[in-house]
Formats: sequence, structure tokens, C-alpha cells
Amino acid sequence: MNDDKGDIKTPGFALQDPPIAATPGVQSPFQAPAQAPIQPGTNMPDYTPQPYPTFGSQVDPQAQVPVAPPQFPQPPAMFGSSQVAETSAPVTDVTPNFDATISPSSFGNASSSSPAAPPPAPPFPETQDNMTGQSLDSVATESSSDTPPSQPENVNEVLTKPTKKRSSIFKLFLILATLAILGIWGFVGYMYLKNNNKLPFGLSSPVTDTSKDDSSDSGQNPSPGRQVEEVQLQIVNGNVMQVKQDGERLLLISKDNYEETGIAGFSTFSISPDNLRVCLESSEPSPEPSIYLSTISGGDVLKIGAAKKDCKWTPDARKIVYTGIRSNENPYSDVFSYDVVTGIEENYTGAIRESFPLRSYSVDQVIADTINCTYEDMGSEGAVTASGSCSINIETSVVTSS
Repeated sequence: MNDDKGDIKTPGFALQDPPIAATPGVQSPFQAPAQAPIQPGTNMPDYTPQPYPTFGSQVDPQAQVPVAPPQFPQPPAMFGSSQVAETSAPVTDVTPNFDATISPSSFGNASSSSPAAPPPAPPFPETQDNMTGQSLDSVATESSSDTPPSQPENVNEVLTKPTKKRSSIFKLFLILATLAILGIWGFVGYMYLKNNNKLPFGLSSPVTDTSKDDSSDSGQNPSPGRQVEEVQLQIVNGNVMQVKQDGERLLLISKDNYEETGIAGFSTFSISPDNLRVCLESSEPSPEPSIYLSTISGGDVLKIGAAKKDCKWTPDARKIVYTGIRSNENPYSDVFSYDVVTGIEENYTGAIRESFPLRSYSVDQVIADTINCTYEDMGSEGAVTASGSCSINIETSVVTSS
């Protein structure tokens, strides 16, 4: 199967050079090996068809076929294909290198060489210390094992963490506040107990039913036919209470209606001999110690005056006798009386002021028509220089000192 040019054509194959420029002196892998031309007139041996050799097989030169098919080198495996050229050298890395440049010189004899393996990847930058050559990973491991990195404190913990100074100030404030509260409640309890000691429970006085009174006496000695109701008075927490025989308590006079009595309220009382009226006192620590007059049922409360104390009744229940301060400028006291019928107040010891300007009087008791009293003479510096007893005649207002 010869043509005019003497080229050999192999059945079933169309030989064609690849579109790569030929390099002088270099045989392309896609070109068939050069064959000697057949001279015209040469007797060709008989050709017996033989099985066509497989692609890439070697042909025995003694075979009947005069010319063996050309040996074509196996093309290199395309990138991404599963076909790998069989080479004598072991393949260590089949990872394609997409960055490599393909040139005609890169193709060699497929039977003796294999595609070049891609160059190894460059080492990770900065994995060694330029000065010592020691691995940075080992340096980091040693530093981390020697000294653990300090963890930043939580901002919320820093802001909410109390300092020693702030904690000590807060504790001091709590102690002072507790002491102040205990002091207030202790004072209130003291005044409550003081008032109760002055007024023992069970103080009672007979009350005359004047609606059935046919006589003209004062009611101190009621007749056998007169009905008498026993009434007990008691001051509870500064309020005047009435306690009946069945145990029922009735509020007669509330301290809340008299702001000048303060938190202590009323401290003591004195019932008139005719059992119709009661004299009430508000003493210190009241802002304005005063004397009040009221009916036995707690009605018609009348303030007699401020800066007065030691309320006593005359036997006829007509007057109350008490000790009073002369004035704010003159803190010395005198003996006064108040007529509950006329409402007239009288100062028994005020006339002695010219002779004894620094003398103070106080009421002890009232017997019949005489007021028993005591006095004290004060020095210029407030010290007591003399003291004694005195008596006052209620009818004549004469003061006698001893």
C-alpha cells in the first residue's frame, strides 16, 4: 500500500502532525519515524494479511509484513483524566500543576520518561526564626507552657467590685443608722413606761349620776339610793382611755388632736373630787408642756395654759392649783389657781417677786383651804442658795414662808 511519494499509510489511521511549530533538529513526538523510500521496480514480497498490531506494540522485523506500523508514543494523560501513563519510574505525586507552562520541549519520549511532578509547595512563611533558626511553633509552645497569657478582667466585675474604702464607709453608715433607730425607739419606750408608772392601771373614781340627785351636796358622800357607776381611766400610749368593768376600752381623748403634746401625748391626770372633771397634763419631752381641763367623759377639752404642771384640785372642786413659769424671760416659777366656774387664773406668789426676784415656788399638796408649797432661792449663776417650805391661804391669798 504505497503511494507515489513512498509514504506508508496504515489502514484505519490518519496521521496528522499536531499544530505545533517544528523545531530544527528535534523530532516531534507526533511524527512517524523516517523510513527509507522504496525504489521503483523492486519486487515486493507477497503480502499476507496479518492481525493488525495493537497500538504501541512492537513488530518483529522478521515478520512477513515488510514494514511494521510506526511506533507512536503514548500521548501524556490529559489534565483531570484518570488515565496515567505507565512508566518505569514510580509516580510520587500525580497532582496536576495548573501554574506550569507547556512548551514543545516539555514532551519527550513517552516510553522512557513520565510527566514531570509539580514542584513541592513552598513552606509556610515565617515558620522559623530568622535569627536562631528555631521553629516558631516550638517557640510559641515553650512560651505558652512557661508563662500563661494573662486574661483581661471582666469590665462588669471591675465596675461592680467594691473597694475596701467604699465597703468601710457603707458599714459605718449602717452602724450609725442602726444606732439612731435604736435610740429613737428606746426613747419612745422610756416615755411609755414612764407614763405607765405614773398612772398604774386600776385607778378608779366613783361617778355620780346627777340626773337623780335630789340633794345640794357635792356628791362626795352619795346617799344609799343614788346609783353610782365606777369608771377606770388609764393613759395608753399618750391617749386617755376609759376602761369599763366588763373590760371594754373606750378612747376618750386622743393625743393626735393636740399636736403640742408631741409624740409622748398626755402623761398624767387628776380627777376632781365631785367626779365630774379631769385635769390632764402633757409634760416633757412635749414641745409645750401644758394643762388641760375636760369632763370625765372626755368632752369639752380646754387648754388652761402652757408651761404649767403639778395640777391639784381644791376640796370643793371649784379650783385647780398648779405650778407655772412666770415668762420666757423669767424662768422662775409661781403658784397659780384656776377657777373652773369663772375661768379666772390667780398668781399667789407673784407679789413676792420684788423682794425675792430669784425665788421659785412649787405646789406640794392641797388640804382644805390651804396650799402647801416649797421654795428655792437661786443665785446669779443658777445655784440654790436657800430653800424652805411655805403655805398659801386660798381664801385670803396670803403666803407664809418658813
